[in-house]
This record gives sequence, structure tokens and C-alpha cells, in this order.
Amino acid sequence: MIDVNIALTGMMGAGKSVVADRLAELLGTPVLDLDSAIEERESTTIPLLFESEGEARFREIESDVLQEVCRTHRGVLATGGGTVIDPGNRSVLRRWGRVVYLYAEPEDLAARLALSDWSVRPLLDGHGSLEARLRSLIDSRRAAYEAADHIVETKGLTPGGVARNLVSWLTA
Repeated sequence: MIDVNIALTGMMGAGKSVVADRLAELLGTPVLDLDSAIEERESTTIPLLFESEGEARFREIESDVLQEVCRTHRGVLATGGGTVIDPGNRSVLRRWGRVVYLYAEPEDLAARLALSDWSVRPLLDGHGSLEARLRSLIDSRRAAYEAADHIVETKGLTPGGVARNLVSWLTA
């Protein structure tokens, strides 16, 4: 077991949740998904929170839950896609542990999301192709994502492969 806190960041569709599960298995440590923690605390879904409260209020809730989680959770944390856009959240994560950005190209994200019900993702509403909307989100978040301690290019890797890459990085 490696005793380290590690937070996975990146766009929706980058594989944060599934990689977090695989990584926690390899490290023998607990795993927590921030979006799931938010849904549990608020007794609703993320899309319904966005719809009823708006993005600004959702981001406040997200920050509150992140702070709670970082006080009590040890292990692997899968963050929401927009968690790190708030400088305060980035600071909380940096104090809590190591931050990893799971990078995926917009076309790869679009292909992954096309296999799921991406229409329930509030930030993907709008005009233009799914890939174009993802590219725009990535561009607006690039600096926040790249402030991570480590960046993993996920192209061509399975979730298990990404997790093994991270274990190698942690033990180097």
C-alpha cells in the first residue's frame, strides 16, 4: 500500500471515476467520487442541481463538499470535471494530496461520451457539435487542469493502464 492522497481531475469522459476505482484497488486504499458525494449530500442528481440551483450555486455546493471530503477522506478522489476551475478548490486539493490531470483529446472524449447519455450533462447543452463544445470547455479550463502535479495522456490506454501509469509515477 502506498500512503498518498491522489485527486484525479480532467474533463467529463476522461475516465476519472473508473480510473479512480482501478487506482484505489492497486494502491489498497479507499476511493471516493466527488460528484457522488455531492448527490448524496444534496439528495439529488448533478443535472437536477444545475437545473434547480444554477451553475454558480452548484459550484458553491461542490466547494463545500470538497472541503468536507478533504478533511475526512484518505485515498483516491475522482473530482468533477469543473472542480479545479475554482482557485480555492485547487488550493484545497494541493494541500490534501497530489493532483493528476487525465488528459484526453476532444474527439476521444466525444467518442466516449457518445456511448453514454451525455445529454444529461448540463455543460454540454448548446449549439455545435459535441466535440466543438468539449474543445471550448477544455480551452477555458486548460490552465486550471495543467496546474496539476502530473498529467497523463489517456489516448490508447485502458483505465487499468492509466492506473498502472500512476502507480509507476507514485513509486518512481
